[in-house]
Amino acid sequence: MSQEISKIIKLEENKKKKLIELIEDSFDKSFIDDLKDEINENFISVGLLMKIKKLSNQKAQKENKFYINDWIMGAELYAPKVEPTQKNPEYEENMRCLRARLEEEEYQSMVRNVDMNSNRKIATSSGLSADFRTQSGQLTSIVNVLAVIGGSFFFGYKAVEFMSEEQSVPRQLIGGFILALIAAVADFYFLFKKLNKLDKKL
Repeated sequence: MSQEISKIIKLEENKKKKLIELIEDSFDKSFIDDLKDEINENFISVGLLMKIKKLSNQKAQKENKFYINDWIMGAELYAPKVEPTQKNPEYEENMRCLRARLEEEEYQSMVRNVDMNSNRKIATSSGLSADFRTQSGQLTSIVNVLAVIGGSFFFGYKAVEFMSEEQSVPRQLIGGFILALIAAVADFYFLFKKLNKLDKKL
């Protein structure tokens, strides 16, 4: 039987007999034997029909030409079962490793994005906390300075009042302002010095 499995047809008995009769006088004995071998297996290949057509038409008259369609009309196509190909274990193992590697890379990419977002949030939160602590410390220092200045003014105002035999508001105000000014100069000096250190750290 021809190895062209997908092109093998099954002919009717009368067509097979006519085909043998047609070629007995036109071809050599070896070719006829090959044809009979295929016919005995109850199948004939399209390739063999094409060969018969080519050789017979070289000798036949126009009215006796061989036409393939006349012989395959109504013929049954032989379609043998296709055996499933066996999978290569080595190939399957390589594919499994490749899929696992791709899944791991995809997972690492997802985790990396999550970690970057988390670190960014932590850094932002830490920055806000540091800014808040810095501003809170500066505000506390300013309040302390104002409290010291106010206390110095009150102390100077009362000190002049207690030291004078007669109450004199202008002298008391002057005394209060002098002490407040001294305290303000000293406190602002230390305050600016502290703020300068904070700016250098930032």
